[in-house]
Amino acid sequence: MVTIRDVAKHAGVSPATVSRVVNGLVGYSDETRERVETAVQSLSYETDYLARGLKTRQTSVIGLLAPMVSDALASQVMQGVEEEAQERGYAVMLGRTGAKSAYIAGYLRTLRTYRAAGVILISAVITPETRQLLGPNVPIISVAISDKSGSPSVAIDDEQAAYDATRHLLRLGHRRIGQLTGDPASIYVAQPRKRGYPRHDRSRLHPGDRHRQLLLRKRRRRRGRTAAAGARPHRDLRDERRDGRRRRQ
Repeated sequence: MVTIRDVAKHAGVSPATVSRVVNGLVGYSDETRERVETAVQSLSYETDYLARGLKTRQTSVIGLLAPMVSDALASQVMQGVEEEAQERGYAVMLGRTGAKSAYIAGYLRTLRTYRAAGVILISAVITPETRQLLGPNVPIISVAISDKSGSPSVAIDDEQAAYDATRHLLRLGHRRIGQLTGDPASIYVAQPRKRGYPRHDRSRLHPGDRHRQLLLRKRRRRRGRTAAAGARPHRDLRDERRDGRRRRQ
């Protein structure tokens, strides 16, 4: 079996340099990197991830837990995670949690046993129970949902997003506006979206928006008066023609 020392001897560098190149670290020139990569390919060297795990006390495995694999958001996140993980030499362990929290607990215990390098939760919050099951040494982050507790997360502000979207439609003059909030029982997504939805309450609009609405009303009134004033002569002319025909008859 080819070892890292064999690669180092073939490339004319130290084993530490080979380790830095293989693991994507810094501290070497482009020429050195090319020599090491050539030696790796020539000798068909493969990294011993088990040995690395014993040394670093963690494996090159990232846990990715999603409620539904077919979900549009989850599939996009999974694609991004897998591409980045492959580029950095990590493997992804995918788990479908569904709606049962028991599945999440089982996956977390497994990832803790495997000494995963990290865990990503999609559409799930990090609870104290989650942290306890995973242990203090495994990093974890949630995607798409934030519980405002300070736990690591990548998510949008659903309440502000709903408010901004509704305000934009109101500024365009729309009045009959519907809202899709997702699962109505979700306290982390649906309820913030409902709070951010102004429900056509113009008092919550920016002063500039209210000014725009006043201008639109004045413009409509002006158009209405102009149309009414222009319509009267035509009606009067028709009446005169009708009266003239009656007199001739």
